[in-house]
Amino acid sequence: MSMFIEPKVRPDRKLLRIELSAARWMMVGWCALLILPNLGLLVTGVPASGLIFDPAEVAAGQWWRLLSWPWVHVSRYHLFIDGTAFLLLYSGLNETRPGRRLLLVLASAAGSLALPLVGSAQLEQFGLCGLSGVAHGLAAVSLLEMLPDRRQRGCGAVLFCGLLTKVLWELQSGRAFLGWLHLGEIGQPIVACHAGGVVGGLLGYLVLARGRLPGPDPVPTDRR
Repeated sequence: MSMFIEPKVRPDRKLLRIELSAARWMMVGWCALLILPNLGLLVTGVPASGLIFDPAEVAAGQWWRLLSWPWVHVSRYHLFIDGTAFLLLYSGLNETRPGRRLLLVLASAAGSLALPLVGSAQLEQFGLCGLSGVAHGLAAVSLLEMLPDRRQRGCGAVLFCGLLTKVLWELQSGRAFLGWLHLGEIGQPIVACHAGGVVGGLLGYLVLARGRLPGPDPVPTDRR
């Protein structure tokens, strides 16, 4: 009789414990990155302008601004809404492996910076800071993660199209969508950052999806 033998996959409990521990420490790290660069803002209300991305200062040798800009905020309100959105979206990702989650964050951040660099004259005038672009990227990933689930596919597709419509409207108008609803100072939004975050999140998701593609079919084994 010919049949396929499917190996039983048992979860590695030790590996699972390591991943859970790494995930907890990464959340601690994200919280630290939200607090430490904004200590001056939290205590005195003055943002850390030396950490904001400024193309001229980066060209002059202040390379750390390439890494620090997402974590700096212009007001306590700005920090609260950006930090809350980022932590909720990050913790809600279906992807649980810390390394893959980190890749999604980095891809979203890279897109958030790259698109304004090539397409926004506001960057040199105002600089760039905050996590709104990264949050848009993680939101895109979260919606894409809904598509394989038949029960969530319709909702995910509609919301993803809504997100694309939002960032395209912002690029066309040059204004943040529903910006007038904010209850505090958020600086000068650079809307290309939001669209860049979505592009970066999408690319990161596609890179990880390639690693999940099914392998070749099992080799049939004859059992007599």
